[in-house]
Amino acid sequence: MEQWPNWFLDALKLRFDASALTAQKQYALFPVHQKLAALNDAIRQQADDGLLVLLSEWEDTLNHKHNIEKEWLYMQGVQDGIRIIYPALHSSDYRSIR
Repeated sequence: MEQWPNWFLDALKLRFDASALTAQKQYALFPVHQKLAALNDAIRQQADDGLLVLLSEWEDTLNHKHNIEKEWLYMQGVQDGIRIIYPALHSSDYRSIR
């Protein structure tokens, strides 16, 4: 399980992206999105251009960090699931049922 084929990693990435999009649409996040939009507007109105560039770079870097963390957690979940399911699928009890 150390080396994953590229097609498998691509499939997992697509699934992760679809799940992330669904998560963004959750009703519980609506107030958070509203607050972030209000804060973003306030910052843009009060900050000068130099600070806006710096804040934009900071935001991009933070988002990238969060995405890496989420993908890592997702892959850990997949690996854990495989470690749980694989032995069950290859046990003699499972083979005798089929």
